[in-house]
Amino acid sequence: MDDISRVIETADPTTPEEERLQLRRYHELGYLANQYRKLKRETDLFKMEERLALLETEPDDEDY
Repeated sequence: MDDISRVIETADPTTPEEERLQLRRYHELGYLANQYRKLKRETDLFKMEERLALLETEPDDEDY
């Protein structure tokens, strides 16, 4: 995502073909950002599930 962002920032499209390429880069960056967001959310949910499972486990008799 960082590489595509740099390319977008430094690009100066002057022809219709370069503008189409620039639009594809924006589209690709949006897609990657969305995938990253989904992955981050799934990771956060997985961590929350793990913590909940730890909280729900019953302590052993030895802990009392």
